[in-house]
Amino acid sequence: MPAALFTAAIDALFADRHLALDAIYRAGGADPGVLVRVIVRRPDRVGESTVYIIQGEPIRDAERLVWTIEARPA
Repeated sequence: MPAALFTAAIDALFADRHLALDAIYRAGGADPGVLVRVIVRRPDRVGESTVYIIQGEPIRDAERLVWTIEARPA
């Protein structure tokens, strides 16, 4: 992926109002701080406990980051 495309993707993530928030960074507690954008890590929401039956072996993508598996509700 060319650097410009990667930079554009990162910029889009930090611009998304659902993912990122404005924050103030104060190096060593210095004042005034610098306005930055941060992506807050949030725990997954617990939803209904649906049970699935796994069918077949899981498959990873080329970068080995995402697992794909075939499943059906029990």
